[in-house]
Amino acid sequence: MGLFSSVSVLSKVEGSNGKVLTLSCTGSTGYTTGGETLNVAAHFAVVDNIVGSSFDGRYDARFNRSATAGDPSNCRVPLFDADATDGGDQVTSGANLSTVNFILTVFGR
Repeated sequence: MGLFSSVSVLSKVEGSNGKVLTLSCTGSTGYTTGGETLNVAAHFAVVDNIVGSSFDGRYDARFNRSATAGDPSNCRVPLFDADATDGGDQVTSGANLSTVNFILTVFGR
C-alpha cells in the first residue's frame, strides 16, 4: 500500500463545526491502485473530504471517502495523471512518486 511521506502542516483553521488543514507531502515509492494512504488522526476524528494536486500540476488528488468511511488514520487518496493519454487516468499501480510533492487540503472534524 502506498503511503504519503514527509507530511507537514502548512496551515490549520479550526471552527466550532469543523477543521481545514493544508498539508505538504510526498508520494510513495510504489503507488497502489485505489490511492495513497494518508494518516491525519492526530488532527481529525472524521475526515469529510480531501482535495489537492502536485506542485507541478501533473497529478490531481481526490478523496475516496467510501473506502474508509472517513477514518482519519487510513484516508485513501487516489491520484490522477493529467498527462495520461485521455487526460485523467489513475496513476499506474507501482509508479514511483517519491520525488513528487503534493499540496493537500483536508476537511473534517
